[in-house]
Amino acid sequence: MWRQQYDLLLAVQRSPANRHPHPKFQLDQLTTACVALCRQLERADTLVLQQARLNMADRSARWRLPRAD
Repeated sequence: MWRQQYDLLLAVQRSPANRHPHPKFQLDQLTTACVALCRQLERADTLVLQQARLNMADRSARWRLPRAD
């Protein structure tokens, strides 16, 4: 899981909607719920892989060292 998505899930977990008198869901339960919602989309597989590629390219670009010419 990328840090950006982890931070989003952590915000949901810490939100007032996830406190008494409501059930207090843990990160794994919230992650499973996100996957279940995503899988309801018709093109879920394609969209998930496309987003993973974008995330990987973004991360790679940020960590790439400058070339010595």
